[in-house]
Amino acid sequence: MLLDMHPGIITPLRHEIAKEKIANFIQHNELSEESIAFFHLRCNRITIHKPHHDDYLHQPAVHMYEFGNRHHINRLTHADDVGFWADTLLLTYNLMMELPPDERKYFSLVASRRLLEKDELHHSYLYRIAPFEFDDANCPVIMIIQSRRINLKGFPQFRHFKRCPASYTETHAFSAKLLNLKLPPRVEEAMNWYVKVETEKNTAVKMNIKLETLKEYIRIFRDDIGIDSVKIAGILWKIKIGCWLLVGSL
Repeated sequence: MLLDMHPGIITPLRHEIAKEKIANFIQHNELSEESIAFFHLRCNRITIHKPHHDDYLHQPAVHMYEFGNRHHINRLTHADDVGFWADTLLLTYNLMMELPPDERKYFSLVASRRLLEKDELHHSYLYRIAPFEFDDANCPVIMIIQSRRINLKGFPQFRHFKRCPASYTETHAFSAKLLNLKLPPRVEEAMNWYVKVETEKNTAVKMNIKLETLKEYIRIFRDDIGIDSVKIAGILWKIKIGCWLLVGSL
């Protein structure tokens, strides 16, 4: 999905420009969904539409500060994630724009959201949002949104911003815990090796330690963030250290 983040008024000309950018982009890349979202900076709202629909100007915008129980970003989003996702989308743009212009290209977000699927159950997805194209003033005009299904139960609601302004303080409890977590050096080394080789046995061999010792190191990390699953702990650590990639599904 491509996201037009240039603040302003939606006009047919902007719509045509956005469609042209998508056409140019997909010549060299694959998009699972072609959508455009216009971000309105002054009134803090986002309007999402399909580029092939002619009625985009008539679709209601999602007013982030007013939606409450009346508006929804996506009718498939779990009710507990709607407000969190709305707040995260606004933070994504505002935090990026607080950075010095030459640092905005390094900014990105990884966040979770649960979506209702055909089995009538909500499944966890991870999203990565990052700038793709800038104007002459280094303002982002196109963002790329990637998603990946997480086939693991109990995945937490969280977000992780990369290259945030120094003044930002995370207010989401679990996200703040992951962001500010400090591990003992040996535990951190164990987690770094674990996310590289992806099995406890191989990690223990790499570190030249007993398997029981390695499991104890991983348990310390899981206990610190309150996660029972070793696999989920590994994904979260990958995101924290910036080596998580959106490929396939988990």
